[in-house]
Amino acid sequence: MNIQEYIESGILEAYVLGDLTQAGIDEVEEMMEKHPEIMEEVTRISKSLEDLSMSSVEEPSPLLKAGILRRIEDEEAGQTPEPKEEGKNQKILTIAVTILGLLLSGGILMYCLAHAQSSKHEIEQAAILADSLQGEIDTLNQELNQVQQELQIALDPNFTKVPLEGLPISPNAMAAVYWNQSSNDVYLEASGLPIPAPDRQYQLWAIKAGQPVSIGVFDYSSDPTLFKMENIDDAQAFAITLEPFGGVLNPTLDQMYVLGNVPS
Repeated sequence: MNIQEYIESGILEAYVLGDLTQAGIDEVEEMMEKHPEIMEEVTRISKSLEDLSMSSVEEPSPLLKAGILRRIEDEEAGQTPEPKEEGKNQKILTIAVTILGLLLSGGILMYCLAHAQSSKHEIEQAAILADSLQGEIDTLNQELNQVQQELQIALDPNFTKVPLEGLPISPNAMAAVYWNQSSNDVYLEASGLPIPAPDRQYQLWAIKAGQPVSIGVFDYSSDPTLFKMENIDDAQAFAITLEPFGGVLNPTLDQMYVLGNVPS
């Protein structure tokens, strides 16, 4: 095998990606010592892979930048962020790092498709993997958008946070209502509630002039989610009950899981 055939065999790409056995690594390194053109090709492949991987990374959103900078500033100042902000910022950072890792994996994959000498079956499998990676990135982007929305609402001074605490039926249950008293917008974040049976749904109530007013049902899962509920004005308190699917006109009081008064 001449030098050009050796370069075109795909072994140098495998060397850069770390896919060779120790014997293969030793062989390539010996060839690099003997042949400067092979050393130059390995350098070129490494540089191309780095450029391709970096070109796959998108600029983070301004909100994500602000969250990261805020966290750095807090740590430098020796401050401890509020648990609400810290939890959501940490989740944003975790999702962002995961997306970055997937993007880099996608860049490596596309490089291999372009340069490696692969069989038709291997190329088809790589294409399937590429589709899978894109699906994961899309899902993570949706989660990131959700967390950014939660953080934006939680930090908006126009929203009043109303903590809802667990009642004897479910002491560990908790929730928080974010209520904008100017626009009457209501958002609900619930966690720790028991998963309801398929024929049951949780229903959010506002206590207004001493009377319960339904402001919607929601499909609860174990993952904390921000729900947009119906608007309400002049609320004094909020509560969640477990009701038949679709909700009821009047709350079932012995199925009330959380309750909280609007701060005065």
